[in-house]
Amino acid sequence: ELGNTATKGYIPLQDRVNVAEFGLLESQIESMNSQIKSGGVVDSDVLAVVMEQTTDFKRRLGIDYYVTGLTFDQEGIKIWLAELGAKLQSGLEFYGKGLQLFITDLVFSTALIGRALTGYTLKPREVRTLRRTFKDVITFIPFAIIWAIPLSPVGHALVFG
Repeated sequence: ELGNTATKGYIPLQDRVNVAEFGLLESQIESMNSQIKSGGVVDSDVLAVVMEQTTDFKRRLGIDYYVTGLTFDQEGIKIWLAELGAKLQSGLEFYGKGLQLFITDLVFSTALIGRALTGYTLKPREVRTLRRTFKDVITFIPFAIIWAIPLSPVGHALVFG
């Protein structure tokens, strides 16, 4: 979203946190390596904690290559599906509410047109409502066409073929 951050001099916070965490893990591993080289013994609990932190860090970065075969990060998939569901629900609510308002405007405008046909003089506010609804109808037609084309067999072949 920010483009090339190197040219702007900005490094996102999460990237800075990842670099700091990597530096901490690297210093812990170097400390254990020097302890082994000097003939010392590494505590198994400390080693287990560092291995667990390293595995977790690799998983969060998406570079856990030690897994053989095709595997899926079930936690990541669940989070992604939850976010996708929330976005889908929000979008459907938005379009549903918009469609509901559009239909309400159409019904009200139809009633205004009926009143005007019986000889009632429309007030400026009612005329503005009719104009706005007419503009909405004119805008809705291309939107509906663009939305429906990929769903039709010919449109599907053109768009995805």
